[in-house]
Amino acid sequence: MSTGRKLRLIECSGDCVLRNSYTVALYENLKHSLLLYMTIHTRLGGSIVAIVTPMNTDGTVDYDSLGRLVEWHISEGTDGIVAVGTTGESATLSVSEHLEVIRQVIAKVDGRVPVIAGTGANATSEAIVLTRAAAEAGADAC
Repeated sequence: MSTGRKLRLIECSGDCVLRNSYTVALYENLKHSLLLYMTIHTRLGGSIVAIVTPMNTDGTVDYDSLGRLVEWHISEGTDGIVAVGTTGESATLSVSEHLEVIRQVIAKVDGRVPVIAGTGANATSEAIVLTRAAAEAGADAC
């Protein structure tokens, strides 16, 4: 069920300073990407969990445990999943790992609840890459 609503980016007000043309270009690119690629397909509400990304002892992502964690949250009644959100591991994952976690969560959820992809990054250019890829992977929001 699509509401057809576009995700809105908060505009800069007088307190926002974009320091150079590169930053302005990245901001405009990100704004365009969000508006172009991200449509919220379902209304978000209820209990939405920001899951942790399980790791193996060697530092790699434990995708089997990730799948079990997603399945457990859905079976317990969560109304949405946030992948690579505010739980802190996004700073320890490579871009490819970050995107694979998002893809794996979307695949495991299989449309049963909305998936919100955490696409924040320290570099604007990385956030653009993550947001575009998450949208292409089928995330419901970023």
